[in-house]
This record gives sequence, structure tokens and C-alpha cells, in this order.
Amino acid sequence: MKISAGETTLLATATEAVGLVFRERMAGGFALGETDPRKGERKGLESNSRFDLQVTAAIPDLRHFLADPQHTGALTGVARFGPLGDLEVLSGVIRLFHRTEDPNLKMMEYRFAFRQGMRAYYVAGQKEIRRRRLLHSWSETTTLLCRLYEGSDAHAPAVGAGVLHLTLWEFLKQLSTFQVTNAPSITARTSALLGFVRFFAAELLDSYL
Repeated sequence: MKISAGETTLLATATEAVGLVFRERMAGGFALGETDPRKGERKGLESNSRFDLQVTAAIPDLRHFLADPQHTGALTGVARFGPLGDLEVLSGVIRLFHRTEDPNLKMMEYRFAFRQGMRAYYVAGQKEIRRRRLLHSWSETTTLLCRLYEGSDAHAPAVGAGVLHLTLWEFLKQLSTFQVTNAPSITARTSALLGFVRFFAAELLDSYL
């Protein structure tokens, strides 16, 4: 799924609505020459090849986000991957609890583009949320299966793969980064934050209970 100009324009221009911003850091084994994330993770860990991703997720219009079945936000940030060096995310999209054709599967999608010199790259990552027991919720919501493409979208050739993880320590740090934007009062900020928490909790309960 390519990041469309319409999506990025919509996300960038919703500046007057009440929104939400949070940061997230994930890292894990990652290897060039692999297209299967699990194999890329193992190969990356064996060779000490890691992908470190630090992103800021912005939801410019929280009301629209909650009503949208895609639950879409924008991503910016930086990454480091040994073979490619330090990278800046040029454009990105996050989708939370995106429903699929399988009624027992939802996705959290992280998709972003960057450049290394004259070459364009694109990462498509997904957290797979399956309808099963609650004990699976931590591993599934903190595990990002990724593929790296040499090109501007996921139609380009896949040149690498791996798995990024959100550790418990990074999760606890993440909780302190949530900020409500454009809220006219403390009451509005509290209401917006509680609305997002209710959405997240409801999706988890729907998947695991």
C-alpha cells in the first residue's frame, strides 16, 4: 500500500482539530538479502545487524481518526541500519487496528519512505493482531514484521527483512510521550486522551476476549 499524496495532504492540513502525538522506539535483527521477516531477524541477530527505528506518530484530527475504519496517522522520525547508516523518514503512515478480509485478523501498519544517497527505500511493517487469548496481546502489539524495498513503495523489489520489537522499558517511556494538540482546555485534553485510550482498549478486548 503506497502512501498517497491525498493522505499526506489531509494529515498535514488538519491543523485546527484536536489531535494526538506520541513517540515510539523499536529495534531488532534485520538483514539484507532476506524477504521473510523472521529469517531476516535470525540472520540479523547472528551477524549483529540491527534496525533501530524512532518515530513520532501524529494524529492531526482525533475525531476523524476514531471514525475512520483505517485509523490513519502520520509518521516522521529517524532510523539506523548498519548497511545504510543513519536515515531520516521522509514520509510515513501508521494505521492502528486496521481490519482485514480475515475477521480474526487486524493489523497495525507502519509504512515509511527514506533515501540513502540517490536511492529511494521503503519499509512496510505490520503488527498482526489475531483473535485469540489475551496472553498473546503483549507479543503481538509490540512485534513489527518488516520488509525493506528498494524503491518508493512496496511494489519495488524487496531487499531486506527483519523484526522490530518494542521493549517493556521503551513502552513505559512511550506512555510519557502522549500529548494532545490544539485542545482549548484541560477538560478537552483529558477527554481527547481518554477517547484514544477507550479506542485502544476496546480494540484489544475485541481481539482477545
